[in-house]
Amino acid sequence: MAGIDDYCAAAKEPTVQLMAAVFDIQTDPAKGAEVVALVDQLLANEAARPSELPASADGWVRHGTQTLRDMRAAAQAGDGARVWEVFSDKERGMYLLGNTCQGRAGW
Repeated sequence: MAGIDDYCAAAKEPTVQLMAAVFDIQTDPAKGAEVVALVDQLLANEAARPSELPASADGWVRHGTQTLRDMRAAAQAGDGARVWEVFSDKERGMYLLGNTCQGRAGW
């Protein structure tokens, strides 16, 4: 992966789709498979994350992979409440990825 622009571009669509899936799993535990698939895309992107990121990425660098793993485990268990809890966590939630990619195309 070339850099932050490519990293954020690759994360954009699965993140947007994940937002909808996180809401869906609240009332339909069967949506867990969709959440897992989207989280897997984001985890693959994490594996290719560039080493040089802006300071705004510090929180995501520290917590992102574990946040995604925790969300994946909750989705596999069909636990929509836990998926939402992890997604929206004020210390380590998905907003940190938004901070990382803020100002990039589509973010």
